[in-house]
Amino acid sequence: MKKISIIVDDPKRDLLGCLHVACEFLKKKELDYEVYITPYNLAEKEILSIQPDIVILNYLRKANYKIVKILDKLNIVTFILDTEGGAFQNDEEFYNSIYLDKSLKNKIFYLCWGKLYAKNINSRFSNITAYPTGQPRFDVYNIKNLKQIFKENNKKFILYTSRISVANPKYSSVKQELLTFKKNRNISIKKSYQFYSVQKKELKNQIKLVKKLAKDFPEEKIVFRPHPFESKKIYIKEFSKYSNILINNTNHISYWLAKSTCCIQRGCTTGLESFVAKVPSLSPNWRGFSYKTNLDLMNINIFCNSYDDLKENIKSCLKNKKNIHFQKNKLIKSLIKNYFFSFDGKSASRVVKIVNNVSLFKKDVNFFLFYKVRQFIKKTFLLDKIIDQAYFLTLRNWDISDKKIITGDISFYFDYLKKIHDLNFINIKNMKDENIFLRSWKINVS
Repeated sequence: MKKISIIVDDPKRDLLGCLHVACEFLKKKELDYEVYITPYNLAEKEILSIQPDIVILNYLRKANYKIVKILDKLNIVTFILDTEGGAFQNDEEFYNSIYLDKSLKNKIFYLCWGKLYAKNINSRFSNITAYPTGQPRFDVYNIKNLKQIFKENNKKFILYTSRISVANPKYSSVKQELLTFKKNRNISIKKSYQFYSVQKKELKNQIKLVKKLAKDFPEEKIVFRPHPFESKKIYIKEFSKYSNILINNTNHISYWLAKSTCCIQRGCTTGLESFVAKVPSLSPNWRGFSYKTNLDLMNINIFCNSYDDLKENIKSCLKNKKNIHFQKNKLIKSLIKNYFFSFDGKSASRVVKIVNNVSLFKKDVNFFLFYKVRQFIKKTFLLDKIIDQAYFLTLRNWDISDKKIITGDISFYFDYLKKIHDLNFINIKNMKDENIFLRSWKINVS
């Protein structure tokens, strides 16, 4: 049996796509797969316990390079299924974010969103083999019954998505976030601070804009969705007096897009998801909203050059002028192919096909045996809670964090995915039931 561990960083953004990939693996019954959904923050210890043959990571950066080194040492095949792939300010910023230590003995396999990045990664990094696959989390938008599955009622919202995670961080201080951003993007602290300054100005203007929209559209509910790594505190304070603003980033973004009249964003991947879901994507394009990414080159957004322009576009959307998204912009399809490959709903299938074709390395069985024996001794003599006390505290904090993978989300997404994949005999088990130190979910087919 092949064991595959798929690493999930942020469940609200990544879990649905990762479970979609898991379903594609489980459909290959003749190959006898066992899939694990593993939290990024706890991946090191989880991987040592699961002993997978293959690990699918969320990116290849300095931030997770310790995990990459462990996988290489243990001869576990490493795939990168990029979570941010095509939504950078420019191409060099993307390539600079990739961190590769030349001391690695095994190849790394990189699954890119689009053809351009795959081609250039192959030419720039000798120890990486890259393939264009698209991003599985976008597959949901090509399912014909998307709206029927997610829609609970006929109420439509104005959706506003934010992406100001550096100037308004959720999990760390601004100072720590600047250093993390510098490290992950492999840029100077000066450039990191410049990015922070842009976001700080946008944060102020964004709050002002949403308040104005709430006043001008008092009968409409505005769902304000902060970035998963962004703090909600400032928004709760600023929007407390507005009854028609709902601050909510629960569920996958597709859930809200299926219930939205339009989506307002600037330089956010949601603009792309909105486009694929055929929901008009409106982008403020006046002073105070200057941030741009590769997304803006493809004409997937409707740029609004003033507040009045934005207001008129919203009115058109509310009147159900569905074609507004496509009437104003002629898509640059070659750029979409370069950066996102395809929105044909088959990205997860391409991922699984490539993984199947890669030969497994010979795992370091002796190391895993030693680790297993050591864990058994600790558990038998009740030493685990004493020796691993610090990690036990880490788990307790993770269990109350927003990054925990909860049973409700797993069940909700699997109930949805079963309708697509016709998998009626999926076994889902929380590894915590077997071992108090584990938080992965084991998924297989009976």
